[in-house]
This record gives sequence, C-alpha cells and structure tokens, in this order.
Amino acid sequence: MRPTAVLVEVDETILSLPWELMHGTDGPLVTDVPVGRLVATRTVPHAERDPLVQDREVRILAVADPTVDLAMAGAELDALRAVVDRGAAGFTLKLDALTGKQATVARFRKRIAENDYDILHFAGHAGFAPARPGLSALRFADGVLRADAVLSLPWPSPPGIVFA
Repeated sequence: MRPTAVLVEVDETILSLPWELMHGTDGPLVTDVPVGRLVATRTVPHAERDPLVQDREVRILAVADPTVDLAMAGAELDALRAVVDRGAAGFTLKLDALTGKQATVARFRKRIAENDYDILHFAGHAGFAPARPGLSALRFADGVLRADAVLSLPWPSPPGIVFA
C-alpha cells in the first residue's frame, strides 16, 4: 500500500538521524509524500498554565517566507489564516504574522518578548548541524537565529507547539 504521508516519532537519542531521507521503492519518501517528525522528550516542561482551564485564547505567531524564495509559504500562511478564521469550538484563535522582508530576527525577538504565544509556525529555510546541533539555525530576512540562542530569547513562556 503506497503511503499518503509518513509521521515518525523520535526521541533525543535518534533525533539527529535524517528520517526525512528514508527510502521507498522509488527513492527518498519525501519526494513522493509529506514526511514529518513528532519529537518526544524526557524533559519535563515547567508548568506555566493549562490553556484548557485557564485560557480560552490560542495565540499563534507565524513566520512565513523570510527569504522571499519559497513559493508555497504564502499558501501555507493562507491555510493557517483559514483555520484561524474557521475558529475552534470554545477557543478564540489569534494570529500574528511576520512575512517576507519584515520577518527579521529583531522583529521576531520583539514579538515574542511582548506576547505569550501558544504556537510558533515557521515556514522558511533552516540549517541543521548534526555534529554541533547548537549551530543549527532558522533563516530570517536579516540573518539566522541559531538553536543555541533560542533559550536566551525573551520568552514570557515558550510556546507549547513549534511547527518548523
């Protein structure tokens, strides 16, 4: 049976393996179907708040196409806007977006300092450094945000979901 999508659940011990390059019968699966990772961790997050009880508002920050060379990033943002417009029973969905050349590291830093986002959605380029994961980075319009710098960002509290 030919897959329509592949979701791989991994933990810290096997996270650095290039799961997206798994081969099917015709080459890497990622060339035929969407491939995603669900990362499980043994790290227990700090209990900040329970949105099901304390907060009926879901705040989303989307960063889309900061290098202005991803044709489908706009469609991805439109799809996210459609979800927000449809709403979710019992919840208010709020979307902030940084797009194109406006998606700079400085603007990203300012937004997360001023808001407590539940979801971060990044539709852009990234680089992975398997030998030194802290050097892995997300590419913004004005440069990169390295993984080892993420913890020093001025988060009121980190988002519960990150989609990159």
